[in-house]
This record gives sequence, structure tokens and C-alpha cells, in this order.
Amino acid sequence: MGYRSEVGYVIKFHEKEVYDQFKVQYKLDDTFKECWRDEEAGSLEWNEEGLHIRFEVHDVKWYDDFPDVQCHRALLDLASEYDEKYKGVEWRFVRVGEEEGDVVSEVGGTPDYVYSLIYPVSSIQFDI
Repeated sequence: MGYRSEVGYVIKFHEKEVYDQFKVQYKLDDTFKECWRDEEAGSLEWNEEGLHIRFEVHDVKWYDDFPDVQCHRALLDLASEYDEKYKGVEWRFVRVGEEEGDVVSEVGGTPDYVYSLIYPVSSIQFDI
């Protein structure tokens, strides 16, 4: 069965031109082919009006050596590269594991308000 997590991230752009250029590079680079599957499945969404990318999956095995995980890590790395080059690109990644307290949160770019776009929330669940 394996360890399961909930994973999400947001990449926010402040300039439409930078968003458009990023999307073109994403579409043309085979590095991101594993992410294209998530886009087709609806878990990776491009929002042109809001100038952001949103990724969200539930009950998933999230291991660094998995090709799909490497793809998403590469996408976040690309966002950081774009921020270094153009400024105004920020991202936040959150992973919540199934064990209490297993929460990973990373932020990159020039974070202005990305913290308000995605954040972990604790809850209680009954299985009885």
C-alpha cells in the first residue's frame, strides 16, 4: 500500500508575458512530459486570468525517485529560475503526510502573498 500524502503547490506570476513564456517552455520541454499527464487528468491547472499554476493530488505516493515527482520538482525549479531572471514569480509547495506532524512546506521565488494561496490545514476524521 505504501505511505500516502496530499500534495499541492501554486506558482504565481506577476507579469502575463512571463507566464506565457513559462508555459511555452513547459509545453516544448520533454522534461515536463510526466506533468502533462497530470494536466490531462485535471490535477495540474493553468489559470491565465489569475496568472498562476495550481497542482493538487490526494492520497498519492510522493517519493523523490518517482518520475512524476521529479517532473513537478523540475517545474518548481524552473519557476525559481524565472524569478531570478525576470523577478515576480513566486511559488509554494505543501505536502501533508498521513502521520501526525508530517507537513513539508517550501517557498521559492520572491514570495509576496503566495502564503495566502496555499497552506496546510489540520482536521479530525473518524473512521467509526
